[in-house]
Amino acid sequence: MRFHTFYISILILSIFSCYRNDSDSKFTKDLSEDKFGKPAFGYERLNEKLELLNLDNATNGYDSLLIRIWYEPQLWMTTEVIELKYNSKKWSGKHIEFRQSYIEGTDSIKQEKIVNDIIPKNGWEHLINQLYENDITSLPNMMSIQGLEDGWTDGVCYNVEISSKNFYRYYSYHLPEYFQDKFEDPRKMVEILNIIETEFGVENLYLRKRR
Repeated sequence: MRFHTFYISILILSIFSCYRNDSDSKFTKDLSEDKFGKPAFGYERLNEKLELLNLDNATNGYDSLLIRIWYEPQLWMTTEVIELKYNSKKWSGKHIEFRQSYIEGTDSIKQEKIVNDIIPKNGWEHLINQLYENDITSLPNMMSIQGLEDGWTDGVCYNVEISSKNFYRYYSYHLPEYFQDKFEDPRKMVEILNIIETEFGVENLYLRKRR
């Protein structure tokens, strides 16, 4: 089992070679910029959030492999993160919740951070296979999908970080459940979220129409 898990990890790492020339081993960063050069939603505040949650900044690369999914409601004072790391030939996972709320009768804000280690129900090999089959490393940014128009002003954004030694990628999906019937990539993003919920028992309280 350990060998197979390592083999799947190598498959995922090999994806990143598609984004650079074989003769060029320089670091590559893909922020899913729009036609105006603006990065995908949420990236401009990423450093602030990483510091607030005391998470590793992987925007300039990560020694082995890091996958993060940020759950960010636009009108709620809550952030959740699923963080998967491959280090020292093994996988590990964390579920981070960060909540902010006003203290009753005051203008002060109370902050609460909850961190739990998570292990996939069906094993790391199965999980990584499922994520890989739904293109977690290569999905396009939602706003770059031809013909998709997002007129919603609230709801949840799901922001994804993928980082390895020579590559960093960031992309975002806003309310993908509302577009999954017409577009394949939002459907895959919804499936990724379902896989995370099933494997880790982490209930996604935000999606209402994904099944």
